[in-house]
Amino acid sequence: MAIVARDPERLDKAVNTIRELPNQGNQVIAISADLTQAESIGKVVSQSIAEFGQIDILINNAGAARAGSLVNLDDDAFLDAWNLKLLSYIRLVKALLPDLIDRREGRIVNIIGAAGRTPRANFLPGGTTNAALLNFTKGISHELAQYNVRINAISPGFTATERAERLAAQTARDRGISIEAAKAETVKAIPLGRIVQPEEIAALALFLVSDRAASITGTEILVDGGQTPGV
Repeated sequence: MAIVARDPERLDKAVNTIRELPNQGNQVIAISADLTQAESIGKVVSQSIAEFGQIDILINNAGAARAGSLVNLDDDAFLDAWNLKLLSYIRLVKALLPDLIDRREGRIVNIIGAAGRTPRANFLPGGTTNAALLNFTKGISHELAQYNVRINAISPGFTATERAERLAAQTARDRGISIEAAKAETVKAIPLGRIVQPEEIAALALFLVSDRAASITGTEILVDGGQTPGV
């Protein structure tokens, strides 16, 4: 496994955690890179292939967009979100395609987000990014299917991560309420009455890249406790 992020200290901590898991001999490397920069994509791909010989599975899971009222957001809020998530996902997929097509084998999972399907007025940078990624995932799946390369999307709802804490703080600040009140409102809107745990997303990703999901491609699966409306 190759894991990529901008913070070297957190990367090293994650590597040590993975190596200490029960399956002995877990092979993992950390690559410190900023995926908002196009030149970082080549670095990630080349280092991964140099270490492991090839890349079989790509899990795109990047970043957090700023929340807030549109009148309080400048252009950079949108550009930052599009560069970090939309363009980095597209660039990584594109960089891997020649080899995956050559080998006629590959699995890609894009972690997107429920805001791509259900717009929120206070999360437009993230929502527009997610909507575009849904379009990309569905659109490219048709081209890749002929080469036995499957690509799917997971869209989590409110999930128990550091990012969720930051979004709650941004929402609270924008609306003039406490962070606890912002969190309580979010949980109240979830039919199951609880937020998603990261392990649930990981389990679904493992399923989607396994042979048990051999006929699933171009699909988005919502993991949000039943919160997203519509059909």
